[in-house]
Amino acid sequence: MNEIRCPHCGKVFQVDESGYAQLLKQVRDAEFERDMAERERLLDAAHKSAVQAAETRVRAEGERALAERDGKIAQLQAQLERKDDAVSLARATAEREPRRSARQVSAQQSRRKSFRGVWPSVRQRSQRWSSSLLPRMPLPRLNKPLR
Repeated sequence: MNEIRCPHCGKVFQVDESGYAQLLKQVRDAEFERDMAERERLLDAAHKSAVQAAETRVRAEGERALAERDGKIAQLQAQLERKDDAVSLARATAEREPRRSARQVSAQQSRRKSFRGVWPSVRQRSQRWSSSLLPRMPLPRLNKPLR
């Protein structure tokens, strides 16, 4: 027979083997249930913190992507405004400047053509000079044209 002392009152009880086994089973089951409840609580807390961390990470990535998209939109809007400003400036310039007639354009082009024949090119001048002074010596070839 086994003796068991009551933790509350301090009284000693005599218990046979089958009663002792039942009491131990009850104590073990109660301890097991407490341990399981504690583990479940810890796992729930760990799960909640993992979910919270994942939500925070996803939210941060979303905010970063949103900020990147907003930056791109602002850049494109600025580019569009610059082009609109250039177009409006070109329109204002065109409105201020009187339109030239076809006769004025052709007169300007003919003046340009007439000066081409008057001024010989550098190569022509150098050929004339070299042919008059040194008729037998060939001119050196230049990789770059003279200006």
